[in-house]
Amino acid sequence: MKSHVVITKRKRTLSFYALAFAALLLVVLCIAILYFYMRTMHYDASDTRSYDIEQINQASPECLLLSMLPTDSFSAEDFEYYRGICTIKASHEFENLYDIKAFLDAISSSPSNIYLVLDPAAINSLYGFHASLYGRAYNDTLLSLIKDSSNVSYEILLPYYSLEYWRGLSDSERENVITAYRDFVNIFYSEPNVTIYFLGSEEWLIANPGNYESDISCNEAVTRKIIALTFSSASYILTPENMDEKFSLILELTDNKSTVPLLSGYDITAYTDLSGTDIVFFGDSVIGNFTDSTSIPGVVAGLSGARVYNIGVGGTTATFNEAPDALELCTIVDAFLSRDSSIFSADQQAKYGIEEYAADNSDGAARPTCFIINYGLNDYFAGMPIYDTPAGNEEACYTGALSSAVTKLKAEYPDCRIILMTPAYCSYYNGGALPQSADGGSLSDYADAVCSTAGEIGVEYIDNYHGLGINSSNFETYLSDGCHPNELGRYVTGRNIIRHFDELH
Repeated sequence: MKSHVVITKRKRTLSFYALAFAALLLVVLCIAILYFYMRTMHYDASDTRSYDIEQINQASPECLLLSMLPTDSFSAEDFEYYRGICTIKASHEFENLYDIKAFLDAISSSPSNIYLVLDPAAINSLYGFHASLYGRAYNDTLLSLIKDSSNVSYEILLPYYSLEYWRGLSDSERENVITAYRDFVNIFYSEPNVTIYFLGSEEWLIANPGNYESDISCNEAVTRKIIALTFSSASYILTPENMDEKFSLILELTDNKSTVPLLSGYDITAYTDLSGTDIVFFGDSVIGNFTDSTSIPGVVAGLSGARVYNIGVGGTTATFNEAPDALELCTIVDAFLSRDSSIFSADQQAKYGIEEYAADNSDGAARPTCFIINYGLNDYFAGMPIYDTPAGNEEACYTGALSSAVTKLKAEYPDCRIILMTPAYCSYYNGGALPQSADGGSLSDYADAVCSTAGEIGVEYIDNYHGLGINSSNFETYLSDGCHPNELGRYVTGRNIIRHFDELH
């Protein structure tokens, strides 16, 4: 009896191992079939793909743009503008490495530059994140192409997933994605004709939902900016030496900690929902020269949900300016209140801002409204008087113009919020220390005047000059030309506005 039990148990054990071996064999067989299918599959049936190949062969461009991400936001014209070389974009959205190799093998022309937008995580996931399988796929396709065409420059842009995408991954999924990036860099970085670009750890980019059309695709304006930045700064080149630092920044952001020194300790998830509020921005070029989702109004909209309207005009002052055809704050406020955009040229953002506001508020429904007024740099540059007002013309000095604009807005919007913003630091004229006229003052004098005026007339203020943190030691990080904020500077300024709303809320 005991012998029968032992034999039965032994049979069960053997059956278990046989089933386990069969299951393992099936998994290996499926992976092998997938690998060889990916290796041998062809895409000639794709009309888009065939059309792309035909166009490329006819035009013989210097540069090809091929992408695994949605291609709508990419533009060949942007490459021609920033690089000065004839470029054709393949409209076909590539699925995998073998798709790319088959496409390039079908081209008879010989471009000198190939710009690839690749997704290592998507590639590796096709092989279950098994390094031996995706490593072999790289060797059989892209790496062999690169080695066989040493005279061709391969510039590879890796994806810039939104922060929401990263937050939605589990710890193991996040590690798989980062491992895919690391392995890609380790495989390709040493090739002399390869440059790998990565902007996916830039907080100003991935932490602003307004920049994205999907979790892996930015809007057209931001995509254009990404293309421009990859060609302008070596800081966006991903290397074995800097990749760990960049990936650690992503992990910090998923933990809701800002990675920007000026926002140290800032909880990037803490902001008031302003989705029911209209925010109208008046300002000079710091506001008006930037109109996409990376502008200061764009950052505020992306983070808070507010409807924002950009009525900024570059080159303008708050103070009344006697120069012919000059525009200043109160004239622009009058145009806004009368919905008259005719005083602006077709290329001035204020024209579109007023027209957009008029269209959105044509139903007469009351919405909470906030006006943000940001002037001072041009007043300082022009040496406009800060306090001394000529008789009968309050708007002929800086503080008088600010007060007059507030009075006009309050008369039409008695329940509105108004926030005066000081100019931020500027490196010009010894860091703004040198007065530009006998009636003017230093840049800090104009900033101090904003704060005191806000207190006198009972409105809010944000002190960008003293409180934002941009100064003589770090301005090159946040300002593009010593005066205008770059993408990071605009992001920090927008965050500072959001923080102001949070604190008051």
